[in-house]
Amino acid sequence: MKVIDSMWFNTMLGHFGLVVGENSLGERNLYGGVVSGLDQKADEKAILDWGHQANIDMMEGLIAKTKSCTKANPCCDRRGEYHGYGQEPLKSCPTKCICHSV
Repeated sequence: MKVIDSMWFNTMLGHFGLVVGENSLGERNLYGGVVSGLDQKADEKAILDWGHQANIDMMEGLIAKTKSCTKANPCCDRRGEYHGYGQEPLKSCPTKCICHSV
């Protein structure tokens, strides 16, 4: 698998990386894992070989929660996770956000 890009998080408890890998069919996936932090190429290979495949939809949902919820930038429609996936008016919103009048 070929490394496309990587990102690193370093804390006093260790090192964590996210690596985008591309297989021989051109399919790309995102993997994450804890590594030594001593050798980037070896760490990227270890994550691609043994890391956990990331749930992109879940990560997009978390990223969406970092943006303020307004009528112009509705969180529920943006995440597409409630009744109708943004195609219909919301029937209910568990967060009772201000982006709609339910």
